[in-house]
Formats: sequence, C-alpha cells, structure tokens
Amino acid sequence: MLSVRSAEFFITMISFFLAYIFVVTFVGYFRAWVTDKMGDDSAVEAGYLTLNPLPHMDLVGLVCLFLFHIGWGNFHMPFNPARIIARSPIVRWIKLCVAYFADAIAHIVLATVAMAGLLLMFGQSVLNISVGMMLDGELSHMIFSLNYPNSPSVLISIALILIASIYLNIFLAGINLVFRGLELFMFWLIEKHPHYAKYNNIATIFLYAIVVSIFVTPQLRLFLVMTIAHWGSLIAHLFGA
Repeated sequence: MLSVRSAEFFITMISFFLAYIFVVTFVGYFRAWVTDKMGDDSAVEAGYLTLNPLPHMDLVGLVCLFLFHIGWGNFHMPFNPARIIARSPIVRWIKLCVAYFADAIAHIVLATVAMAGLLLMFGQSVLNISVGMMLDGELSHMIFSLNYPNSPSVLISIALILIASIYLNIFLAGINLVFRGLELFMFWLIEKHPHYAKYNNIATIFLYAIVVSIFVTPQLRLFLVMTIAHWGSLIAHLFGA
C-alpha cells in the first residue's frame, strides 16, 4: 500500500505529465499552423501540424519535467523566416513577429484559460493553495480535499492538472519571449550585417544559460510563482471570482 507521501508524489508526476502533453502538443501545432499562414510551410512539411504529441516533445525537456517540474517541448521546429515576405516592410515584420512569438501567445492564452477555469471552479481562495503547492513543488490532492471537502475527487484531479498547466505555461511563455526575441533580433542583425552570423551559436548558448539559471536560482522561481499569483488575482477580479 502506497504511503500518503508516495501517493502525492505519484499524483504530482501524473498531473505535470498530462499538463505537459497537452501544452506542448497544442503549442507545437499552433506554431506550425501560424508559421504556415505567415508564409513558411517548413514545419508543416516536416510533419509538425499534428496533434500527435511525439513530434512536439523534447527528451531533455521531459527529463527536466520529472526532475524539476519544469519541461519544454521541441524548440527546434523547422522555421525559415526568409520565406516570410510581403509587399510592405512593415507588414513583413508584423508577420515575422507573429510567427516568432506564436509560442508565447499560445502559452499565455492557455494559462489564462486554465486560470479562469480554476477560479470559476473554486473561487479566489484557490490562489493561495495553488501558490503554496507551486512553491513546495508538490501538487497535493489531500490539501485540496481538506479545503474543499464537498468537491468530487475528479474535479480536484482536474484542478491539479490545471495548476500544473498554469505553471508550465507561464514559465514557457517567459522563456519563449526571451528565446524568440533573441532569435528575431539575430535574424534582423544577420540580414543587415551577414558577418554577424558567426555569433548565432553564442546567442543560443546564452539562452540555455538563462534556462539553467532558473533551475539553480530560487529567487527566479519565486518570482515566477509570485507573477502567477498576481496575474491570477487580476483574472479573478475580471471574472468576479
């Protein structure tokens, strides 16, 4: 028979894994669709316009999900910004921005929907419980049951998946804003000054250093959770939860 702690650990892993599968699949599909609509069908040709989770998953991201409860999908989906053209330079750069930041947009929308659903189900009081779980790194079915004794077990299980989804989406939205922002800057720089292409690998290493710093710096993780808490309060006021 599983101990309470073992059961909670198992619930945490399952909740994060289910959230991860949904998040990376939807975001990967959305990015492939957006880049295709903007003019580059590289991702579609490579088979990323699919709801099959496997092409959208990243092995290192999946391992980090189980180790640190933070994971990411395939950052290296084929994308050729040179294929995105328009008659007007302004329109072209708008299309480029939409293509580059499609991931971040999708993550923010998913996190907002998940937060709204959580608040509508349990009210604003759920924010304090959720923040505590994020800081502890454990999603507790028992804590939810004690605070909401009349809630069915299935509803609580859904709530835990929503919390994991919010945490993953906000983290990945931030990472994507930095990652894609630097990629877009490097594209602009290389387009204007081709000799800067030799610094592209250095920029990639810098981005991965940012991701690693989040794992080893508790203050950054705390900032992430506090951002979720304040943002959740704002949504609660908007929805009157």
